[in-house]
Order: sequence, then C-alpha cells, then structure tokens
Amino acid sequence: SQGFKAGGFADRAQPDPEFDEEVNNAFELGMKASWLDGALTTNISIFRMKIRDLQVARSVFGAVNAFEVENAAEALSQGVEVDVAWSINENWAVGANFAYTDAEYQDFPNAVPAVGPAEAPVCRFGAGTPEVIQGVTSCNFAGQRLIFAPEFKGGLFVEYTRPNTFGEWTFGARSDVNFSSSFSTELTYNPNLEQDSYTLINASVRMTSPDERFTLSAIGRNLTEQHVIAWGFTGGFTDLVAPRAPREIILQARFNY
Repeated sequence: SQGFKAGGFADRAQPDPEFDEEVNNAFELGMKASWLDGALTTNISIFRMKIRDLQVARSVFGAVNAFEVENAAEALSQGVEVDVAWSINENWAVGANFAYTDAEYQDFPNAVPAVGPAEAPVCRFGAGTPEVIQGVTSCNFAGQRLIFAPEFKGGLFVEYTRPNTFGEWTFGARSDVNFSSSFSTELTYNPNLEQDSYTLINASVRMTSPDERFTLSAIGRNLTEQHVIAWGFTGGFTDLVAPRAPREIILQARFNY
C-alpha cells in the first residue's frame, strides 16, 4: 500500500514555515489462524514501511515555547507483531502479544545545529553525526531511532468468567501486564526526556446481569504507579514533561438499552 499526509504551513514562526507531503510505502505479510476448534487464535504480521519526507514537529533549541515542523529526508520502520489468545475452557482464557520494531532515520540532514568549536563540532546529547552543508555545520540523524518507537513491546493477560455466581449474575475478572522497552519522547534526544523501560499492571472485576443489560465493575489501572512520560519538550533551557495517568481506581456502572 501507499499512503501520504498532505504538506502545509506551520502555525508557529520559523524561517521556512512550509513543509512537504509525507509519503509512506508499506509492505505487510500476515497470517490469521484458528486452532483447537476455534479455541486458539494466532495472528502474525511482518511489516516494512519506508517513509519519504517524514513530517516531524519539535521545539526549537534556545527559544521559549517555539516549535517548528519540517521534513526528515527518509525513515524506515520494520518489524514483526504476534498475537495469541486461548480460551482454555468456559471459565479461563489467556493471551499474549509481542511486537519488535526497528524504526530509524535513514537520512535526516540538518536535523539540529552542531555545537562546539568549528574545528571539532559535536552533536548535542550525542545524537547524530556532524556534517557541513553549504557552509553550515549541522547534525544528520541517520541511524537514530524514531521517537516513541520502543524496540520491544508486549503484554500478557488472564481472564476468568463464571456464570451464575450470585443468583444468575456472571462474575468476571481480568488482569494484564504490559511492558515496553525504552524510547525517546522528543526529537532532540535529550536524555532527560527519555522514557526508561517500564511495566504496567492492570486488573478488574465485574458483575453482569443475566440479560447483560447491567454491568458493575471495579477497575484498577497502573496499580504499581509507574511514572511514564506521555510527551516532553525543551522550552528555552527548561525540560518539561507531561506524565501519563498515575494509579487509577475506577468504579463503573453500565446500562445497555
């Protein structure tokens, strides 16, 4: 398949506010299968996406609350995704998913200005390789992993369902564990804005009426209260982050009509 995002103009002041369209050529090979009379399902997908003129947005180093949008020359994202679900019996079900992603810039010239002496320029935070383009020394991000692109992600779940537990109401419980390897959250690759690997644990219990019109649930998310960065940026010389939700305990009542 081939897809694209239209170009446009950035709504913030920058030397060249116009940016080009982004084109994505994608190839995918996958298989969906069921086994054990449908009790076991497996999905696997191998993908490769080559992106030309990838649109990137970032804060401008040294400026306060200034952002810019521009095109990276070329990026490649490829990997494999696997998903398995097994209904062991009428009460128990388990499942797992896993994804490996190799996503990096193949070419991103003039990504950020190089710093240091003219005879020995360096890239801030060690991201990129200094190069001279039309007399200007900047850093090429070729080989840098894309932001928000962990190398490994996955999860496990176990679910229990028992009909007629209280009267004719059905009792259900589910717990899942999700993990992610580390990734950067902003295009400067500032180590202060890098998210370390983490594991999130969620759990829930529910009661469902015989006609399935009423459901009462207690839901716990991020039970171990892991601190995960939703996004971050450098404003001036200050690093700012927005966290994902902390531990949440939710009581929920649902009525279908």
